[in-house]
Amino acid sequence: MSINKFTHQRVDELVRLAASERFESGSLTLLNFMEEIQKKLRGIQFGRISQRVYAYYPDELFARGYISYRDIRYIRGTPEKYTYNVSSPYIENNKTDKYNADRFFRMSSINIDTAVRNAVKYLRAYTPTDIVRVTVGLANGARDEVSHEERTDIRQLSSKICGLRAMEKNLRNELMHLYNAGHQFVDPEYGSAVAEYFTKHAAHTENEKTGVDFTFVLVKTVDGRHRFTCVDINRISSVAYGGEEKLDVNTHVTYELPDDVLSKVSVLTVGEDNTFLDGIGYKYCDEVYYVYK
Repeated sequence: MSINKFTHQRVDELVRLAASERFESGSLTLLNFMEEIQKKLRGIQFGRISQRVYAYYPDELFARGYISYRDIRYIRGTPEKYTYNVSSPYIENNKTDKYNADRFFRMSSINIDTAVRNAVKYLRAYTPTDIVRVTVGLANGARDEVSHEERTDIRQLSSKICGLRAMEKNLRNELMHLYNAGHQFVDPEYGSAVAEYFTKHAAHTENEKTGVDFTFVLVKTVDGRHRFTCVDINRISSVAYGGEEKLDVNTHVTYELPDDVLSKVSVLTVGEDNTFLDGIGYKYCDEVYYVYK
């Protein structure tokens, strides 16, 4: 099962749990589970969204997974059987249905020592290529949305010019010839629509050809310096839909970005999260960018 089927959680969205906080079900046992994990994974912390408890490191983008102490069998009319549960994108529980993501990514045990070993083994940091796999669908979706908006504008202009949302090829060729020749239409508004149609059509065609290859940039501050992990992505839609491109081979780390990449990242930096700028790229958050090649 693909890693992007897991419920990924941004660290900056979590509410940190104080060591003294209690839970309504199995509270002391869950706290004991947390403390045993912290003994093995130094510096790890716990936070929550609603009632789900996530394990995370403050300097990482995504929580490493989530834990619980509860009966997860969903069987009515049977005695409760509490287990220690660890869920992580790196777990593949092939004893269960792979189409049930909640169970597929989870390991459970009645023994706390076994559960802690599972936590140590599977609560791992996301690699840069994992972050690509988690976020690339959002970048591709944002690009597709811009493309859809461009097509909608072109169809509306076509409808205004000839009454059809998809202009016939022969008519388009005739109007293009007149437009390129600088023809002055009797109706200025009609001429304006023709000019806008061909301007937007040309821009859309160019964007569709060029806006397929991106450079993924992960920004981290290390010893007071920005460290950039870059991944070259060829045909972003293919990667977004689970293509088998070897991302690790296309990955490199640098402390200085090429000028063209740096300028695009700089433009995106001032925008909000989940922002796409045509010809520039996509900002997922302050640490993750996709820029046009």
